[in-house]
Amino acid sequence: MERVAFTKRFPVALAIRLTVVLLCTFLCLTAPVAQTVKPFSKEVLLNAVRSKRYTTEALVEAVQRRGVDFQVTPQIEAEFRQAGAFPALIAAMRANYRPNAVDSSASRGSNAAARPSPNVAKGPPLTKDEVITLLQSGVPSARVEQIVEARGVQFVLTPAISREIAAAGGTRSLLGAISEHVTTTFGSDEDETPSPSRSSSRAPSRTSSYDDLMERALDRSIGPDQTIDLLSRAIRLDPSRPEAYQLLGPMLLYEKADVGGAARAMRSAIERGGSALFRVYHDHAGGTFQDYCEGSLYISKNKVVFESDNGGDSYDVPLSELDEAKLNRFVGNEFAAFHIRIKKPDGKKRNYNFAPATKQLAESRLILSMIGSQ
Repeated sequence: MERVAFTKRFPVALAIRLTVVLLCTFLCLTAPVAQTVKPFSKEVLLNAVRSKRYTTEALVEAVQRRGVDFQVTPQIEAEFRQAGAFPALIAAMRANYRPNAVDSSASRGSNAAARPSPNVAKGPPLTKDEVITLLQSGVPSARVEQIVEARGVQFVLTPAISREIAAAGGTRSLLGAISEHVTTTFGSDEDETPSPSRSSSRAPSRTSSYDDLMERALDRSIGPDQTIDLLSRAIRLDPSRPEAYQLLGPMLLYEKADVGGAARAMRSAIERGGSALFRVYHDHAGGTFQDYCEGSLYISKNKVVFESDNGGDSYDVPLSELDEAKLNRFVGNEFAAFHIRIKKPDGKKRNYNFAPATKQLAESRLILSMIGSQ
């Protein structure tokens, strides 16, 4: 019996570049200060579903946290189902419609328009130490915010800096103003140090904050090398966050065929609470791959999750139930197939057969090593 040839290519590079910016949206779990953010628009959430970069569980948690600014009509539900959304996400969207949520930056903008001129003397952008010194010397946070809005700042916020400013008396509104008024621009070189000589009259532009580096990597006109460079700079800026590692792993694996680099990035993502993502084929025909679906395999500290692109198959396997994860010795070995076998508390076993996107043993071994190391 003739077996399927697997000629269909995964749009890995497109999915990666399309959703770089969404990593920041859904996975900012380490932010030290809570912020008021807008609920998700339909377009942003639909792109997230189409990207196959997030488990349904992660999307549901994000929707519960932020809400959505649209009501789920039959037409919208059909769009999401066509994109591969599972019922749990659609139910979360229905339950978390928040039409009146207002973005904090919009609030700051309207308040700024309403209040009189701050009467701030001209000067260069503020340094981090200057902001903290002003707060510690008794200057109200609202006044420091006015100074920031008038002069800008020459540093970018990181979780550590945000904590310092908050500890000195800075409010969420001040932190938001700082993030919006960075006047220092960086070139494409490796130097991340702001120059005090930058002019405050220069309009705010792309900066090297973590989130902005992720957004810049969204540009489809740039090549894999520049995208990887942006992600590497984000990691240097805040190595405690998982998002850049989580994105870097598939980039190195599928764009550069760098299995070793991908492995290091994926392990770093998992260690920081993220997951390693692999594109796979899931067999429906006893290991022959005569019938299969395409999907994403997510490996985290506690479980392995498979979700098909068409929304049909979804498996959530706690590692506590894992009985075996090995390469297939015979069936499907021409596709570098592997299987995951689980053992339920009642003793029953179930086997899942997969083939990696590259159909290479190196990727299968990498997947199995990620599972085995957890």
